[in-house]
Amino acid sequence: MVAIKALTVLAVAGTISAAPTATVGEALVRREAWNGNWRGNWSWSWGRPHQGGDDSQPAAQPSATPAASSSVPVADQTPPQDTGDSSTPSAPASSPSAAPSAAPSSGGSSGGSGYMAIVNQYRGIMGKSALTESSQLQANAQKTADDSGGQLKHELNPGSMAQVLAPGDASNFESVFVGGWLCEVPSYLGSDSSICNTMSQGWNHAGQTGHADILSSDSYHNIGCALGDGIWACDLS
Repeated sequence: MVAIKALTVLAVAGTISAAPTATVGEALVRREAWNGNWRGNWSWSWGRPHQGGDDSQPAAQPSATPAASSSVPVADQTPPQDTGDSSTPSAPASSPSAAPSAAPSSGGSSGGSGYMAIVNQYRGIMGKSALTESSQLQANAQKTADDSGGQLKHELNPGSMAQVLAPGDASNFESVFVGGWLCEVPSYLGSDSSICNTMSQGWNHAGQTGHADILSSDSYHNIGCALGDGIWACDLS
């Protein structure tokens, strides 16, 4: 039996035009601007906000969640190391300076490594500009995932304007990004839309399009993704 994985989406309302609004069957959390200041995290659970707000937007919690797996490693984010003075003479049999470990590109160009390579590969397929990796957004995404308890629970931390979540592990970011999120609207992938015939198997989109709308939007330019407790989170700004 194929496990069906549910999704949930978070976007700032009233600020980014591409941000989706809450609909029945979609668990959505948003941060509202109030007198020029953020007023914390608003969340809907079975149609009731945790901290007050418009309760006219009912939304059910995700129908399925993955088994918690806090031991799953997150995507490698080791920064480049200082290799020292390039004028240092070479010496036979000496150990070379430690090379930086592979990490997602922080330059925002197409390509990169780790999850950024996947993000910008499919941004290119959609005819969109590459996103720039943000260490702040990645830290925000990591906090959300770590605080989730293995559930699809959103947080909007300072600097984040939108967030998408899905269950996953260290080996399936592409499945999450494409099958779970982008394949909500296969046509966004243009001539490559047929990949959703296979990549969306096992995902329950429940009629949502918010994840695909956010990840294909021209309104966001930065992204940071992280894995924690069996949850992939990507924050955008």
